[in-house]
Amino acid sequence: MPYSARTSTGQHCVVVGCGNNQRKRKNIADSTCAKHAVSRSQCGCDMFMLHRFLVDPELNRQWTSLVNRKDFAPTTNSRVCSLHFVDGKRTEQNPLPMLNLGYERKVIHGRRCLMRDDRGPPPVKRKVRLLSLYMEMLELTLHLMGITRCTRKNN
Repeated sequence: MPYSARTSTGQHCVVVGCGNNQRKRKNIADSTCAKHAVSRSQCGCDMFMLHRFLVDPELNRQWTSLVNRKDFAPTTNSRVCSLHFVDGKRTEQNPLPMLNLGYERKVIHGRRCLMRDDRGPPPVKRKVRLLSLYMEMLELTLHLMGITRCTRKNN
């Protein structure tokens, strides 16, 4: 189903497969941290942030491209959570979401270079090699049974 701003409510992470939203963030913040025995909003354990789409048109276009959703246009409630950033949040060094984007990034390989040199004859094709092995095995079996080519032709 294509993304529609009318079917979603509140601030939510727009990355495919990510269900983080403002309601989950509030529930986590209200829960008690087992390690520090205080609310998670005070210690910050397991908390994620929801980052707004940027005002800079070039970075905004890059974010939208990385989200990779059909017919997607960011709204005022569209966010990308901190789980998708290398540093755990948007930084100057890593301003683009790069992790867990809901799809595998396609690796484009360059064309293979054709190498021409004297390496000898090309390798024997597998089918030809298998056929010759089969014929050798058949000859050996016939030899063990005492049948030669001449006797086969006469019978």
